[in-house]
Amino acid sequence: KYRPKSLEQVIGQETIIKVIQSYIDRYKVTGEPPPHMLFTGRPGTGKTTVAKVIGRACFGDGRGLYMDKNTSDERGIDVIRGPVKEYAKSKPLDGFNYIFLDESDNLTKDAQAALRRVMEDYAKWTRFVFSCNYVSKVIEPIRSRCAIFRFGDVSKYSIESHIDSIVGKEGINC
Repeated sequence: KYRPKSLEQVIGQETIIKVIQSYIDRYKVTGEPPPHMLFTGRPGTGKTTVAKVIGRACFGDGRGLYMDKNTSDERGIDVIRGPVKEYAKSKPLDGFNYIFLDESDNLTKDAQAALRRVMEDYAKWTRFVFSCNYVSKVIEPIRSRCAIFRFGDVSKYSIESHIDSIVGKEGINC
């Protein structure tokens, strides 16, 4: 219910948000898609949330307009050669294809090698965003094609302030 729906609502990653907002602003003015991005950091720092917000910022609330896969569930080469490649190779009528692969450090090495090829073949109209806890588990050819964002821990003050806001909105006494 309270997951951020815009970049302005994300807490604790101000520098990252400024850079990503500049990518989105440039896309809206020039039509130039953002770069491939790799988000890394500990669980709970906002990586998945920010990736979903980017999709919403570029495409609205239509989930069919971008692909969102959790690769801890589907981690083999078949998912890359199948649905990911099929979506990546389809030329969009307007804008670009956006593929978010959550927990991408769980992909097998073969799947990552196939993914590198997909990134190369369809770079003109497809952008990938990856999230991972361990960037070292992502192969170098993928890392080198991405803008890497290291998500730090959210401060205790920011978390407490956000919780206080939610408690107030819900009318909870605590």
